[in-house]
Amino acid sequence: MSLVPLFLVTSAAPLPSRAQERCWVIDPDSSSVEFSATHMAVLKVKGVFEDISGRLPGDPFENELSARIEIEVSGIHTNNKLRDRSLLSSEFLDAGSFPRILFEGAASGAATERSGKFQIRGHIEVLGEEWAISFAAAINAEQSSLKIESEFDFNRHDIGLSFDSAMDALIADTVGVAIEIHAINSC
Repeated sequence: MSLVPLFLVTSAAPLPSRAQERCWVIDPDSSSVEFSATHMAVLKVKGVFEDISGRLPGDPFENELSARIEIEVSGIHTNNKLRDRSLLSSEFLDAGSFPRILFEGAASGAATERSGKFQIRGHIEVLGEEWAISFAAAINAEQSSLKIESEFDFNRHDIGLSFDSAMDALIADTVGVAIEIHAINSC
């Protein structure tokens, strides 16, 4: 898996003291998980999961940030309704049987007072099976908000995204992912 952390934007706002409880709740209106994969060796298909929710208790700058993030499979959009229906079908993501993709993990890494590069390690549940996953991320925190950004590639077969149809051979093994999570301190 290749990892490419994104650019960080820093803020001058002071962070709450360690004594204050921090519990971040994902803002679904400003968060997304985007993906891209090559189809038929020439067409790059891009899409986004728009329905994301979750909680991130802790403080990344004290190496205490954990995450539980849910992605509603039905929130997939590729700007092609026929393709979206196909991806939601039992032939691919089987949204009827597995309506969510679940990620649980934690961040660790080097940081300054308000921003830093972290390694995110955890498990992702796709199609009812759990897989270990690790990727680099940039985390930026302010008094009341937290931003996580990451771009990375992975082999879709490594997390069980292999399909029994002839379409499997037409989809590239490598999938690009771009994550942007914005969370609000709500405890």
